Amino acid sequence: MARPPAAHDAVALPHLSLPPDLLGWIAALLMVATFSCRRPQPMRSLAVATNLAFIGYGLAASLPPVLALHLVLLPVNLWRWFELTLEPR
Repeated sequence: MARPPAAHDAVALPHLSLPPDLLGWIAALLMVATFSCRRPQPMRSLAVATNLAFIGYGLAASLPPVLALHLVLLPVNLWRWFELTLEPR
């Protein structure tokens, strides 16, 4: 017997609906890409994208620890990314 869909079964975006697990896998792939970076600039930009993806996943799948962690990490990564723009080349 199929269960009725719960409110947190998909992230509703304009013209796009992602199941939470798919959003989680996208976030995980972004995390792997972040850890694979050698240069700081692309690493921070990917870290910000990763944080945003995990925030969406945490909301969609009702995972407070994941949500809290990435809400804390997002400003850290944004600040460090901003600092990189201030460094002379």
